Amino acid sequence: MASSQSEVAFAKASIRGSARIMSRNEVSPAQLSEIAELCGLSEDQIEDVYSCTTTQVGFTLQGRTSTLVFVYEIGPDADIDRYLDAVREAVARNPIFRTRIVKSSSLGYVQAVTNVAHETERVDGDPFEYAQRPEVYDRVLGQQLFRTTCIDRHLVVGIHHNVMDNFSWNTFLNVEIAGVYQGLPQQKRAPYKEFVKQCLELDESAATSFWKPRFQGVPAIFPKPLPNHRVLNKIRPPRKIPLEHIGTKVPVFQVPSYIEIAWVLTASIYADSDKIAYGMILAGRSPDLDSHTGWLGPMLVGVPLQANIQRTMSIEQLLKDRVVSLRQLQKEPILLQFGMDRISDISEASKVASEFQAILNFRAPVQKTTESSSDASLATLRGSYNMSSCFPLEIISAPMDDGISMDVNQDRDVIPDEEMERVLNQLEHTIRAIMDAPPQTKIDQLRLLNRHDHAQILSFNETTPQKLEGCIHSLFKEKVNEYPDSTAIEGTDGSATYQELDRLSDRLAHHLRANGVKLEDRIGHAFANSLWAIVAILGTIKAGAVCVPIGINEESDQIGAFLSQTGIRTVLTSPTEDVHFTDTGAKVLLVNSEASKEWPENSGTPSEQTASPESLAFITSSDASTGPSKRVLIEHSSVVSGLVPLLEQLKWHPESRILHTSPYTSKYGLTEALGALLAGSRLCIAPKGMNGTTLSSFLGEHKVTWAMLPATALQGLSAESLPSIEGIILTSGLAKSDPAASWAKNSKIFNAWGPCEAAGFSTIAKISGKNLDHSSEDIGIPIGCSLWIANARDINQLAPIGGVGELVVEGPHIGRSYLDDVKQTTATFIPPPEWVPAKDKQARFLRTGQLAKYNADRSISLVGRVSNRVKVGKETIQLEEIENLLARCNEIREVVAISKIIRGRTNLIGLVSLSDPRLPSAKVFQPLGEAQLDVCKEHLMSVRTQLACKVASHKVPTTWIVLERLPQTPSQRINRTAVSEWMKAGKGDKCSISI
Repeated sequence: MASSQSEVAFAKASIRGSARIMSRNEVSPAQLSEIAELCGLSEDQIEDVYSCTTTQVGFTLQGRTSTLVFVYEIGPDADIDRYLDAVREAVARNPIFRTRIVKSSSLGYVQAVTNVAHETERVDGDPFEYAQRPEVYDRVLGQQLFRTTCIDRHLVVGIHHNVMDNFSWNTFLNVEIAGVYQGLPQQKRAPYKEFVKQCLELDESAATSFWKPRFQGVPAIFPKPLPNHRVLNKIRPPRKIPLEHIGTKVPVFQVPSYIEIAWVLTASIYADSDKIAYGMILAGRSPDLDSHTGWLGPMLVGVPLQANIQRTMSIEQLLKDRVVSLRQLQKEPILLQFGMDRISDISEASKVASEFQAILNFRAPVQKTTESSSDASLATLRGSYNMSSCFPLEIISAPMDDGISMDVNQDRDVIPDEEMERVLNQLEHTIRAIMDAPPQTKIDQLRLLNRHDHAQILSFNETTPQKLEGCIHSLFKEKVNEYPDSTAIEGTDGSATYQELDRLSDRLAHHLRANGVKLEDRIGHAFANSLWAIVAILGTIKAGAVCVPIGINEESDQIGAFLSQTGIRTVLTSPTEDVHFTDTGAKVLLVNSEASKEWPENSGTPSEQTASPESLAFITSSDASTGPSKRVLIEHSSVVSGLVPLLEQLKWHPESRILHTSPYTSKYGLTEALGALLAGSRLCIAPKGMNGTTLSSFLGEHKVTWAMLPATALQGLSAESLPSIEGIILTSGLAKSDPAASWAKNSKIFNAWGPCEAAGFSTIAKISGKNLDHSSEDIGIPIGCSLWIANARDINQLAPIGGVGELVVEGPHIGRSYLDDVKQTTATFIPPPEWVPAKDKQARFLRTGQLAKYNADRSISLVGRVSNRVKVGKETIQLEEIENLLARCNEIREVVAISKIIRGRTNLIGLVSLSDPRLPSAKVFQPLGEAQLDVCKEHLMSVRTQLACKVASHKVPTTWIVLERLPQTPSQRINRTAVSEWMKAGKGDKCSISI
């Protein structure tokens, strides 16, 4: 806002203080002397003194933003001097136009009515240029709030909202001034101070009862507020929305309600909520109360509103809901003056709603007119200037005979021009949609994608992803032929050139064939990262079989179940891992230097039953961080189509050196290994367990250029001491540490994203200092695929740009299906939705279950999984939002948020491990002991306070569970599935902490 915190505090004291002054006789001589001095007048020139309404105090704090300037042309037959005399006499008859606002040290903000005769200044120049000078509108405390200047035959009027509203000004101009000029008898009007008296005497209990039920739950606000921001906005060029229905299908008096519900639906898109808070400027005059309509003075008021959208409601029902709400407000003009500050204090919901950023301002209908002589009017409006608005977004609209006129005041720091244009396009589209549709149409049936966004989304995805017809081993062979003597692998168990690696894998392929392996047989792989693990992958692929990575840290009974579920009868492993398969019934073949001595000396890929691009290459498992693990069938062409564009984007080449630390059960491990080999690069296999100094030494010694690491691994790594590093792709965690900031400053860290159902990555984003706090959410732009964001409630509709929807991937890198799960395959691997362009009808499409939104630059931000959108009470919560905010607290090392029904109520629970080095951190799912309870509570209190400053109370966990460590997946992400199972078993019940 435009005022300091001290000014706001003083204003609150003025509104709520016990002093209620209603006449000059009620102020002390010292107070009167101070008021006169603040006005720059003598005490005799102060005619009256009385308190301000809450609205006037608000306008005072807003300063120049509440000033309007009009330029009128005086008719050619009018006598200028006589007209200016009429202005002076009309001001003398109406005290409100002689009123000034002062800030008294003892009384707070009060209004002082002067007896100084009004004078119109006469100057030369351009009236329209003059109207925009600061001296015309920079007038608030102690100064004239109504000022007129005559330039030739133009009258420039500067008038502050503290002494007028539209009704008052139009009445004053067209009745009072015109009546005096024409010598007509003037009616005696009730003084404005009577309205002020009623406002000051309003029943606070009645006002609270009136306002409280209007705010339920916690509404969302659009645009998003900026903390401690001083509003500085400018008016956009006028906008006209041509419409055919006004006056026919849609009565003129209903147009504001149509605009209101169109704004509610538009804001709900960008705020991702069905509860929307916004403001509305109301006239504050009730047609049912004649005494109120006659007062001249500011009765208009800006009030917070909340609309709750039920998607099953019809347009007619939603329209009725808003009309009824508005009528209730209009019938209580005095209660409207309760004040934003006091409304805010009623409840948490009203507090949130009172922080609205967008306000709707409806003006009287604008009639279409033809050119006529100015003789028909004493004063004709030729220009108007609303210097600015105190709200980041003000939408001023009025119905016309053939459409709607719309003026928009916008703070470009809060909502930039490009975004504002998009929002207005969406608003216009929504107005048309609800006016065109039959009244019985359900809200959920409306097509809310506007044509501008639709065209832009199509341009985002205009390049059809190309399927690359090739096999993994064929592309590898090309690199062998190009760089036979280049080092392909550097590992602790040995190194190999491309040619050596090719020969070893050829021999293994023939060995597998000799052991009965056939095309698309499923071969288990159980290896730590090593040279021989790579030989096993290439050998299996060359034999036409399918690689199935196995987690080597699983229990033996889990491994047996895995082999059975995936149909594995042969397992390739190392001598250190073969013990896991003793009682599984699978044939175990060792792959190491010693075993290779027994392999055939054949060269070349086995010629019989060779794999094609459509043959299966891998069965991978989804990451348990997103839910129960699923097995995915990935074809050769999917791998090639996914990796080749990625390698081009990252610019991996024969001189590149790729760190290999991620396990083969993760997307990252296979991308490191196969990506390096298909780029002709060198794969540098690091010993297990390296971090900090040892990892830094390894990176430097091997001159590694690219690495995939969790954000926590950046501790101990310095961008300055590792000049060979060209990029680090973060595999997990938020990049919140100081080292991360250093790497981001050097433009060397990236976020990559891709569903487990597709090979490689689908997007990549460079992380800069600006988006460091949101590094896990910003996933960048597509690579080798198209990304669409569909309506979360209807996959056959696209979401508008900036709106949250389900991410849908289109591309040849998508896998074939899930393993033996027809129902889940049908739900996820979908046919082309209705919005797909004709050129893409043969492509593969994947529903990700991931909520996301387009940014203005085409990049995409993740919001969270559909399955993690939960109801707590009546409020919807995205669990990832809570997790991301908690993860930025220095006290937190690991976090996962879940919901759980406890005694019939859904509770939000935060499971955390703390970063305090005094606390143990070795055992997964191990609760901390009684001895650490006080330390835990101290940290949790701090975390809770930090979170409560950023979100509503329903988003703050009511229960906390502190563990030494949370379980992780092979990708070093939190294993949400394991956490869920642990909680379902009731193991967290005895170690919960309530704060």
